[in-house]
Amino acid sequence: MKRILSTLSIKWPEYLLEVIVIVVGILGAYALNNWNEERKASKLELKLLSQISGTLREDSIVIQNVINRMSYTQKLVLDLQEELRSGRPYNDSIAYKFAHVSFFSSVHSDKSGYESLLNAGLTIIKHDSIRYYIPEYFGRVDFLNETADQ
Repeated sequence: MKRILSTLSIKWPEYLLEVIVIVVGILGAYALNNWNEERKASKLELKLLSQISGTLREDSIVIQNVINRMSYTQKLVLDLQEELRSGRPYNDSIAYKFAHVSFFSSVHSDKSGYESLLNAGLTIIKHDSIRYYIPEYFGRVDFLNETADQ
């Protein structure tokens, strides 16, 4: 026992240094692992947001087409009302307008990016409002499609 204590009293700086090197090495490895995981998460977040951004661009084009069709339908309905109130006999113009009036449209969004985001977990999105509004958007698209299908 005396021998161990005498060795420790002489070599304690070496042992302390060795313990410090081991602790620093473990903490460094842990920090490096955290940095790598954060980098992977950021890369995945960027990929998913890019996919969803593409879906939003495509949806905006579809929605603009729906708006244009609805404007055209509104014009047809107003023309039909005028034709029917005029009392003129039924003609090809009225038939054409009846045939081309449509009231419901749906937006069939590509949900693959959103589904990938759900699988990865919404918490991967760092920005709070984006994390909130993405599910809101796709929920509303689903609602509109359900309403249009009825």
